[in-house]
Amino acid sequence: MAEPVMKLYIETTDGSSIETKESGLVWHHQDANPGFGSCQAKEMLHHLESVLANEVVAMKRGQFIIEVKPQGVSKSIVADKVFTSIANDERKANFA
Repeated sequence: MAEPVMKLYIETTDGSSIETKESGLVWHHQDANPGFGSCQAKEMLHHLESVLANEVVAMKRGQFIIEVKPQGVSKSIVADKVFTSIANDERKANFA
């Protein structure tokens, strides 16, 4: 539900982009006009809060980003699941 909102803001904010991560979605606006990008970020955060009011998600506004992910998901939880999946796979991971 967050992705369509973020796509709308990509269309209206030159220099913005969406990053899809294992843990969620991140809208970046570091390459946008600084004032406009910041204004759009604030507006999008309110838009997302309205659209996702009944969803169990965490939203975070950082420097030039807005991140939306399922509540309770963190990098360490995702990494643990990835490494568990690798350990259970017959193929060996190559980190070289």
